[in-house]
Amino acid sequence: MGNESEPWAAQVRSLLERAAEAFDAGHSCEGLIDQAFELVDREGSKEHPMFGSLVCFAADVAESAGATDAAAALYKRAYDVWLPFGSQANAFVVLALCGLARADVARNWLGRARERYTEALNLLDKLDHPDEHGRRTQIAQALESLTDG
Repeated sequence: MGNESEPWAAQVRSLLERAAEAFDAGHSCEGLIDQAFELVDREGSKEHPMFGSLVCFAADVAESAGATDAAAALYKRAYDVWLPFGSQANAFVVLALCGLARADVARNWLGRARERYTEALNLLDKLDHPDEHGRRTQIAQALESLTDG
């Protein structure tokens, strides 16, 4: 995938790590996210996988704040960034699809949510990585809850 040795990408990764630590501790991380977006605007590329990671994290923050529409738009942007990288990005595309599915559930668009969860499971099947078993189980359970509900 993209070259993380690019200085701006390494700086964005560092800002994302700090933002994730703040977020996990219950602190504000929006300033760090803003800094990362500004860095991408100045020096980076919005087609780079690191930009997809930044956008997906911003979507997670928006989702946790209950901003469903903003989160959905950000997850869609992350999906669009990662999709051209093909199988190298499947694990990341799955993150975006699950975020989109959760937004669909929040909007009561259950058919779309089922489609997205199914697509995510199909991509995970292509990964065939033992570390993905837990995520595969979570997605299958989310899909099953929509089918049963």
